[in-house]
Amino acid sequence: SGSTAVGQTTTSAPYARSGSPVKKEMDTKGKYTEKPFPSGPYKIGYYQPGKSLELVRNTEWKRSSDPIRTALPDRITVDVNGDEQANARALFSGQYDLDLGSSGLTGAALTKARSGSDLSARLDNPYTQGVVLAALPRSVKPLDNVHCRKAVLYAADRENMQTASGGVLSGDIAPHMLPPTVTGSDSSYDPYETREKRGRPNTTKAKAELKACGKPNGFTTTIAVRNNRPADVAVAESLRSSLEKVGIDTDIDQVDGAQYGVTMGAPEAVKKKRYGIVIYRWGPDVPTGQSFLRLLADSRFIEKTGNLNVAEVDDPTIDHLFDTAIAEQDPEKAGSDYARIDRRISDSAAYLPILFQKSVLWRGSRLTNVYTSDPWQGGYDYVSLGVSK
Repeated sequence: SGSTAVGQTTTSAPYARSGSPVKKEMDTKGKYTEKPFPSGPYKIGYYQPGKSLELVRNTEWKRSSDPIRTALPDRITVDVNGDEQANARALFSGQYDLDLGSSGLTGAALTKARSGSDLSARLDNPYTQGVVLAALPRSVKPLDNVHCRKAVLYAADRENMQTASGGVLSGDIAPHMLPPTVTGSDSSYDPYETREKRGRPNTTKAKAELKACGKPNGFTTTIAVRNNRPADVAVAESLRSSLEKVGIDTDIDQVDGAQYGVTMGAPEAVKKKRYGIVIYRWGPDVPTGQSFLRLLADSRFIEKTGNLNVAEVDDPTIDHLFDTAIAEQDPEKAGSDYARIDRRISDSAAYLPILFQKSVLWRGSRLTNVYTSDPWQGGYDYVSLGVSK
């Protein structure tokens, strides 16, 4: 239903980003955002930057020339609001049909949505293609020692971190780096007995690894985490608690989220501040091994700022495997190379994978033609949405 939907669909969005080719004669360069050229089914009715947007029918657009876009609603209005809890309340009241830029319900909004049958029936829980992880930068002693890094992986209580992140709806416990939606991911691969132990720590093996790295009584380091992501701060606190049980004492530095590029994403700053553990989230642009793993593990992509290879993985074999996989035309064969990269990352204990992230999306009762899409990181495919009359 909804293929002939007409009416208004309303969304709220902290941000939305996209791109489209523009005819040369329509390119006004620095002034382009003041009046974009409408080449699709909608044109701008009104726009108040940072406040609101209205899209109305583009009368020059012909459905016969565009088989991709369903263009079901006649009008789309967007309110821009960065308060996710306020957006959720507006969603539940029927003021909005969906939250355009949402990565999922959290906190009080999630609790409310799960508690009422009328609300929970419209919850969706797709994989986002992303992972919640902790990098263990090898420039920070004693994490330069692989056995000290392995001690962290064995001591981590992933089950408790899952609870801290929001429970089972926030993601599946991750035994390795590659999400299940990426070709090359192996559901049977469990290098640190994570799945076998259902995410619980192995303190015996953690203590053995501490002894092997010359720190039988443990060590001290700092956990860095963004201060604008409460769920991640809760994950950091959970990790600190589990590491204490094997003698690894940690301080938590809540970093200004807007300063990621020059703090957690700057190897020199990481070394100077002694960030032995850096918690963050990573999701690829497209669901492939190259898009997911390369910025995390190819040494040729280590940057001075805005660095995503926070663990500072520098392995010539991994670099070569990337070249081989990228040149491979068969996706399944390339997937085998990415599986090998995943194993080498696990062997080096460069990262502590925590959760294969899921989002908890909520859709209003008027929406039709609703489905999630892997290329959109598990989000709704907005171009196909309609509304009931």
